[in-house]
Amino acid sequence: MASNYPRFFMLSFSHARGSGPSHTGGRMFVEGEVEVTIKDPMLSSTDEHNLKLWLQRAFKANSCYRISKLKHGPGKLIRAVVAINTRVLPESEWKRLEADPPDALLMAQFIERAFSGEGVCVVVGKPSMKAS
Repeated sequence: MASNYPRFFMLSFSHARGSGPSHTGGRMFVEGEVEVTIKDPMLSSTDEHNLKLWLQRAFKANSCYRISKLKHGPGKLIRAVVAINTRVLPESEWKRLEADPPDALLMAQFIERAFSGEGVCVVVGKPSMKAS
């Protein structure tokens, strides 16, 4: 299919969308189920929308890409499946994290260390590596 755009524009545009060359061919995420005990006194509303916003902001460097299966527990306990972007790490670390075969313990530690909110985040179950 012919294009009216110059070749250099097409290359830079496709790279800007995230489809350019990279170590694994695209962004990778560690996805895992977490249990978070919220200790933030400023969280006034615990409806699903506000909890998702709070949880997304509770991870360092805007690394939380997706939140699903959010469930309320007793008190300020929530459980959710989160996908955390590995590219917030230095290159040597994300390459180690994305190595084959995946290391479940390393992925769980990555999720727990990426959490910086007021509360305690614990990974439950076995995390997995997902492509975007």
